[in-house]
Amino acid sequence: MYRDKIVKPFKVKVPATVSNIGTGFDVLGFAIDLFLTIEVKSGEGKFSMEGTASQVAGENNALSEAFNDESEKVGGKYPAVDIRAKSNIPLKMGLGSSAAARVGGVMAAAKVSGKEPDISYVARRAALLEGHPDNAVPATVGGLTVSNFTDEKELYFNRHRIRTNLKIVLGIPDIQVDTNKARAALPKNISFADAVYSNSRSCLLLSALISGRKKLIKNSVQDRLHQPYRKKFIPGFDKLVKKTYEAKALGTVITGSGPAVVSFTEKKDSKEVAKAMAAIWKKEGIASTYMIKSMVNSGAEFYE
Repeated sequence: MYRDKIVKPFKVKVPATVSNIGTGFDVLGFAIDLFLTIEVKSGEGKFSMEGTASQVAGENNALSEAFNDESEKVGGKYPAVDIRAKSNIPLKMGLGSSAAARVGGVMAAAKVSGKEPDISYVARRAALLEGHPDNAVPATVGGLTVSNFTDEKELYFNRHRIRTNLKIVLGIPDIQVDTNKARAALPKNISFADAVYSNSRSCLLLSALISGRKKLIKNSVQDRLHQPYRKKFIPGFDKLVKKTYEAKALGTVITGSGPAVVSFTEKKDSKEVAKAMAAIWKKEGIASTYMIKSMVNSGAEFYE
């Protein structure tokens, strides 16, 4: 049942995210200038999708599910609205498309209900819907984030302002990797030595990105928790990493669970790094595209 109320039109913009960043498995993430936008106005309860969002079938998608779930939590009786989503975030590539949709859905539902959503609340709700916080948190608050759940599912996070001018080269191969399959490939147990190896490098990576010490990135993105097990789903991955470093990449990693690959670069080197990625995949018989983006400090936000 809907309240008889007219909703003033509004929009929500949510950034794509890069998570894990090599050694920060399920913990680190940052926002990039690639966006999902959502337009909301009084209507009949219709959802429409454009851009990459149009590839999501009907109403069975992360955005509508998050919107409907949050609407029930904030009271159940809310105005009928039409929602149009347009996304430039590639789907199922490890760039946080579902997290952006869930963040946007939670924010839109809260706004429609007449409540200004608390940003920490939005991050927690979206992270719970996702099952992990490393995309949902930076999508909500922007910048570089460290986040985790307690055993009681309480969310803790810290946001760091991005102070580097590095470019982010996104290599997007024309393949798909099922997220559940990629997670299932991970070992149930790891050695103490591997835990220390990855933990030390994740701390170094966070320090390097906060301080802007670019030369530390290459060593700090080398992990033993997930990339060694997930790279088999990305043809030519080891060759690709080698070639990007030859093209002066500062660090190359799988973003999320893949199959997209991300390189940190100086602006002057970004196109050569992108070409190196494309050349390797071409040799593997795989078509690909690339984008050159920037890290951003802004997270999800309303605008009219």
